Amino acid sequence: AGLAGCRPVVFRPPPSEGRPMPPSSLPFATLFECLDADNVLAAWYALTLERKVVLVSSRKSILAGCAEVLRSLLFPFVHVHGYIPLIPGNMIPLLSAPMPFFVGAPRDVYDRALEEGFVSDDVLTVDLDSNDVYAGGMMEDLPPIPRRRLDRLRDALRAAGCDDVHWRARGFVDGEMGYKALVEEVGEDGATMECERRWGERMRGCDCAYGQTITPDWPGTLS
Repeated sequence: AGLAGCRPVVFRPPPSEGRPMPPSSLPFATLFECLDADNVLAAWYALTLERKVVLVSSRKSILAGCAEVLRSLLFPFVHVHGYIPLIPGNMIPLLSAPMPFFVGAPRDVYDRALEEGFVSDDVLTVDLDSNDVYAGGMMEDLPPIPRRRLDRLRDALRAAGCDDVHWRARGFVDGEMGYKALVEEVGEDGATMECERRWGERMRGCDCAYGQTITPDWPGTLS
């Protein structure tokens, strides 16, 4: 009787057909641990506008998952251009392709591509290790998102606790407030170094767990 007059609320996840992993199993938390909300929005926006985007990380264990999460965030649209969630070293010439693409590149592969001149100057590079997003010198400026819509997107992500996920992954249980308190204590450079140390420790644990799913002889496996 207490439900009289209530209307059902239906949640529809993106379809899983043609995807390596169903949406319910995608590591959304990992993406927001790597990037703050503004940088997730920057990567997502570049993909919606069909730009060249490269995810970079020294941790192969997170590249493919983060790429799949970003693809799923395009729903109801679909990324129809070149897509390689974990590019091998012998395919780095593709990073100079003239058409849009979305690629996940291990750091050693990406660094070699840079040295050999294979990375286009119009690529948006998203660094999952350092929470940085930077555009190539020849990349056209993205048209601005209307202010009201951008504020709504940011507010929705913050209301969902996405920024808190990012800071808590670096040991700040109070979120960004905890980071600001550390800046006041040790300075911005010191706080940045401490963030990198904590994040590196967390990612090494992820790498070990990832490796153990492949082989029991992975270095660091407990005997």
